Amino acid sequence: DANTNPTLNLELGFKFPLLRRTTPQLSLISSLQGIIFLESDTFESGSVKLYEVSGFLLEWKRFDLSLLARFSWLDTLDFVPEVTIEDQRTGLLSDVEASFLLSFGFHF
Repeated sequence: DANTNPTLNLELGFKFPLLRRTTPQLSLISSLQGIIFLESDTFESGSVKLYEVSGFLLEWKRFDLSLLARFSWLDTLDFVPEVTIEDQRTGLLSDVEASFLLSFGFHF
């Protein structure tokens, strides 16, 4: 019997080409990302975390490289009263205020 914690995940974004007809292609990307905990063992129902993620995307043939920054805009994450200290430590992994992301992708 596995515990499930349903969430509603939201994302709205855009990609704006900076170097359009060159190889590699360089684009500015930005998105608004959010998570709403509908029911959770760790966070109160209705807790929300909203981020802006912006950065650069370099695309070359079947490869891409992105460098992104993520910033928290809205944070209403509250722990449920009966959550343990260990679960709080794990739950705080969802509660990042700012971070940088570097990714490399290969398209088949």
